[in-house]
Amino acid sequence: MSVCQLSDIVFTYLKMRKYENKIGYSFNFYKKNIEYVCKISDKKFVRSVFNKLLKDDKIRLIKYRKSSYYLFNPKTQKRFSDNKYEFTIEKKNIFLKFE
Repeated sequence: MSVCQLSDIVFTYLKMRKYENKIGYSFNFYKKNIEYVCKISDKKFVRSVFNKLLKDDKIRLIKYRKSSYYLFNPKTQKRFSDNKYEFTIEKKNIFLKFE
């Protein structure tokens, strides 16, 4: 499986477990969940899945003093663009922009 597919699986798992209502967690928490859900033991691949979640803004970085915490954000927007149309999906609403 690719990193994109695995990041979507982990995102669905975290959403199902309702981790959005919790406080920020460290990287080790997300690493253990990624290893559990995807059955991966390679540390570099786990880190690449985690970085994909960060890049897609599904997990936000929060710095507190010298520590780094990550906050799960299930309300990310998906953007689809085409040459003629641009779509933004927010919850159940669909907004269309015509150029």
